[in-house]
Amino acid sequence: MRVSKGLYILRLNKMKKMLLSILIIHVYSTAYADWQYTYHFTYKPIEIKSDKNGFATFIENNIIYPGKIGDFKIPFRIIRLLLPEGFIKKSCRLSYENMHYKQIDGKWNLRQHVKMISGMLKKTNKIIQKSTGHYFPSYRIHFLRQYPIVEIIYPLFRFNESEKKLYELKEMTLTFHCKLDSQKTAKTKTVDQLGLKRVSRVVENFSLNEKKLLNDSIKPAYVIIGHSAVIDYLKELDRFIKLKKKRGYNVIVVTDKDGRYGSGYGGGKGDIASERIRKWLKNNYIKRSIKYVLIIGNPDPINGYAPMKLLHPRKFVNDGEDEDGPSDYYYSELSDEWDKNQNGYYGEFDDYRSDYYNNYSGIDNYYDVIVGRIPFYLNTTEVDKILARTIDYQNARNNTQNQIWRKSTLLPMSTLEGGVSYGFYLGEEIDNKIIKTKTSPPLWPSPYKIYDSDGLPASVHPNKTDCTYSNVREAWAKKPYGLIIYFTHGDQDYAYNVFTISDIEKITKIHKANPAMIFSCSCSTMYPENRKNLGYTILKNTGIVYIGSTRVSWYTKRETEFYEPSIPGFAFKFTKMLIHEEMSAGEALHEAKQNFYYSSPETWMNCVTYNIYGDPELKILPTECIPDTIKEIELTYDNDNRELRISWEEVTNCNIKHYILNIYKWVKEDNKWLWTPFPEEILYKTSYELSTIDSDAKAFKFEILSYSADGILSKPFRSNWSLSP
Repeated sequence: MRVSKGLYILRLNKMKKMLLSILIIHVYSTAYADWQYTYHFTYKPIEIKSDKNGFATFIENNIIYPGKIGDFKIPFRIIRLLLPEGFIKKSCRLSYENMHYKQIDGKWNLRQHVKMISGMLKKTNKIIQKSTGHYFPSYRIHFLRQYPIVEIIYPLFRFNESEKKLYELKEMTLTFHCKLDSQKTAKTKTVDQLGLKRVSRVVENFSLNEKKLLNDSIKPAYVIIGHSAVIDYLKELDRFIKLKKKRGYNVIVVTDKDGRYGSGYGGGKGDIASERIRKWLKNNYIKRSIKYVLIIGNPDPINGYAPMKLLHPRKFVNDGEDEDGPSDYYYSELSDEWDKNQNGYYGEFDDYRSDYYNNYSGIDNYYDVIVGRIPFYLNTTEVDKILARTIDYQNARNNTQNQIWRKSTLLPMSTLEGGVSYGFYLGEEIDNKIIKTKTSPPLWPSPYKIYDSDGLPASVHPNKTDCTYSNVREAWAKKPYGLIIYFTHGDQDYAYNVFTISDIEKITKIHKANPAMIFSCSCSTMYPENRKNLGYTILKNTGIVYIGSTRVSWYTKRETEFYEPSIPGFAFKFTKMLIHEEMSAGEALHEAKQNFYYSSPETWMNCVTYNIYGDPELKILPTECIPDTIKEIELTYDNDNRELRISWEEVTNCNIKHYILNIYKWVKEDNKWLWTPFPEEILYKTSYELSTIDSDAKAFKFEILSYSADGILSKPFRSNWSLSP
């Protein structure tokens, strides 16, 4: 490296050190490159109405309402970008220009963000601070498995409070810019297929080069974790493992010990066990392509040997409500740190707000694996019954009879504290915006709605009023329901005016063969320290999956729309993912968590304390579709080129992943005629060409099978063919 002559005359040691620093900085800076992505906003009008109280209502699905208490509820939109390898977080900048808004005619009022209410709270909430009125684009950086994603939010409207004027965004250009460390960029990472597929669905800038990396042949892993004192004594576990293998998963069983199933997680109880379980998952989830995790064990965060982790989403709020909550989400989010500020309290809201620490290594709501749990409370027989019921549920044929009861939906919705919140709004939104708008097969029948009459408009017509224990029990006893979503107060062993443990035991005697998938909008019904908690009682009796909260849960006063991460908001988004996107229960819940924006300790608590009892891979409709056997094949022989073409009709009764063709030739070896196999062919089309020009075979035998996306093989079609003499 050459330095200009003027610098050589500096003789002082201090100046030499300064010179060295300048040179080092210069050399280091040359290793950086620039990266940027420009996004042009496309205007799409949003319908706006005034509700009965004179507040603006925005009719649009893909919006969020971020903001602190007191801020006006301005709708924002999210865009996500995949960041390149080697990006430098501190160099990243978001800029925007050409931001033009146009006034909407008339005078408008907007609701403000208020402090959420817990299911235990008996008082209304008030605005406790004035809106700042500043609504501009902002960003946060997350990791989706190993892939860095920037999440940019921008306001679709602006509001002038004093003049009651509302302005709609018409034009805008966003540019996100980062510097890259070329040394890190040059390193090649192993492609994480599960992560890359999810990235392809959510980001704006998924390139052709990245599409080329996608590979559908990777087999995802299903992990079962538990203490050997439980796992080794489960009689139904082998059948359960065979089921998951049949469904196309690489099944991995992990216990506390090294041995029969491979390397263990190390054992312990309480915090020691939770740290070791998470460490095992963190070390293996990418290299072993882990998608689902089923934990079998006592969820007690203090005394359990495969416990939930005790997190602290509302630490230091000091308002008399729960500040902590046991959670399995600790095992879902593996790419970041749960105690970023290192104060010993895992999962605080400040640990989630990673931008608060000017770093991207805090926790986020982008899950890495999908986690469910079968609790173990010193009774392996109960766990075996749950496993056996799960096997039967997932093995059920996809016929009309099974579709009818599984698509039957029960919606018990209470009114809380004389109108603090009206549950019927959630029931009507689920019916009108999810069930009625399911236009592609399979269609869903109208739900059975049980609402309180208090505050019920004359235009709303439930099947039954009021929401009481007897009315819910009577409706459920008359027919089996595959999906139940309820909204009410709750505690460890009951859902107020919906059902008690006694009600569940009575229903079990009637509908034992028709277990329900249940989403609970209530507090504490999955309280893990109580082995008689309502969630587990339902799972071991007449439930197949139960989703609920391990502590208090939070909702907004008089909620009528469900775009926020309140508990009704979670229920709405979960149901939409379950029915419209046909996701598994675990994926629907984790995707719902991922698609919200958390602006308060209360919303963050909803994210971490809502968990799943049951197999997270279960879908509500039967998923085992046995492909039809191919009926016949057409053979065409080109005698001149000695080429045989084999073709058949496409199998359409299932989602077919590929066809398997086995060919055998009748040849003479050692003076004996034998059927000799060719290598197995995997085909993604319904034809195949076979050259016989060099063959000494006298005949050929074919076997063709279709292979469904669920990993199910059809019965083989077999045919023989002889060469012309």
